[in-house]
Amino acid sequence: MPAWLPFRRRHLMRAVAVLAFGIVPSQLDAQRPTMPRVRPEPCEGYCKPVWASCARITLRAAPSEKAAVTAVLDSGVRASVLERQYHVPSPGVVLVRRSFTWVEQHDQAEGPPVTPRNPRRWNFRVGDTIYVVDKDTDGDSYVNYVWMYGGKEATTASFWEDDRNEPDAKTRARLLSPMREEWWVRMQGPTGQTGWARSGNEWAGRSYYDDPIEKCAK
Repeated sequence: MPAWLPFRRRHLMRAVAVLAFGIVPSQLDAQRPTMPRVRPEPCEGYCKPVWASCARITLRAAPSEKAAVTAVLDSGVRASVLERQYHVPSPGVVLVRRSFTWVEQHDQAEGPPVTPRNPRRWNFRVGDTIYVVDKDTDGDSYVNYVWMYGGKEATTASFWEDDRNEPDAKTRARLLSPMREEWWVRMQGPTGQTGWARSGNEWAGRSYYDDPIEKCAK
């Protein structure tokens, strides 16, 4: 990605907000969270402990494309999962279009979202910015989002609309851009070589939902 592209996207988002909603640029930067956000994500549940490479995979000394190369795995190699991390390099941005009060709700595995005892309430005003920085999910049946508003963090069900393609004038809170997510995994190859790589479609056998390891394993 060219170095100037994130800068251009950021300023384009500001221009859209100013033209469409009359929001001043300073409001979009108010209480912007420090990124990237990184947390461990153990290989458990749906995650399987041994994967197979479906292409040549570069292992690195740290979970970054800029980190030094430690090894290269050929296609068809089985490798063991040592550690996983979930990264959010940039937050999702939600813009409040209509003032409203929202009562805390949590998504659950079965049924509609539920309201806890003594729920929190937020009074959002037109022009407020909400940053989506993480999520809590089992990867299948439910997802709650970690978001920041006014410098404070909360974890709830989503209450915004992702209507970027078909904006609705009745929308109270609109997702301007989704958070960017990356999954990194530290692997150990058959000869003991270790290093970090992206967890993507270049691997088979990652989870119950993935292609079986035999698709790529030699």
